[in-house]
Amino acid sequence: MEKKILFTDIDGTLLNDNREIPRENMEAINKALEAGHSVVIATGRPLDSGKKIVEELGLTKPGCYMIAYNGAIIYDCGQEKVLEKKFVPYEYVEELFKMGEEAGLYVQTYNKNQIITTQDTPELQYYRQHTKLGYQVVEDVMAVLEEEPQKVMLINLEDKKRLEQFQADHMEWQEGKCHSFFSMDTYLEYAPMNATKAAGIHYLCDLLHVPLENTIAAGDERNDIPMLKEAQIGVAMKNAKEEVKACADYITERTNNESGIAEVIEKFLLNE
Repeated sequence: MEKKILFTDIDGTLLNDNREIPRENMEAINKALEAGHSVVIATGRPLDSGKKIVEELGLTKPGCYMIAYNGAIIYDCGQEKVLEKKFVPYEYVEELFKMGEEAGLYVQTYNKNQIITTQDTPELQYYRQHTKLGYQVVEDVMAVLEEEPQKVMLINLEDKKRLEQFQADHMEWQEGKCHSFFSMDTYLEYAPMNATKAAGIHYLCDLLHVPLENTIAAGDERNDIPMLKEAQIGVAMKNAKEEVKACADYITERTNNESGIAEVIEKFLLNE
């Protein structure tokens, strides 16, 4: 059996809506690893938040990797080692905070996986509940950053159109500054230009000497689309956004609440 790599998103894909991993998914992942395949968690979450999920799931074995910050960090879960890291330049961070706050939007970034922001808002508390990260509320974000971060995020819990308008008003950023995308309807993210889950696929295929033809990627949100298009088989969850389903090679018969990833593993990794 040829070695394959499964790239799977976390929220809405690997985890159910209660942010728990269904037992059948975990059993299928263990079977895939025992068969010599690799499993890669591909998430927009910060590294520390992703690591907590990885540890809870026991995905700290050889053959387990993580694409964090939507591709800005590649991490070897077995060796607990960062393999690659990309950054948003300080000047872009400062500019995004200024533009976001002028637009009346909540903005945050990260300092060694701690949330850094200038406002304690419902958006901050919602995000903290989701990721379990610590945070600092400061007057001057630039004064506390110890290194250039992996991304800047704008959040609005009430009106997705305000985020869409902000992105549309600053489309020039897509040409040489930052890659912007929605990881959820409420999250507009700005990441390094070459930081995508699709770029992570190529990095890990080269590292593990696995041809692109032996890759499967599964997701449910718009930031998963580049990954699904890049992999040999792009899988959209039954519960995925319609635009994600439109670019997929396969749509699962089961949702994330029904162990849809187990279906993917059985069909594309173990059914030989």
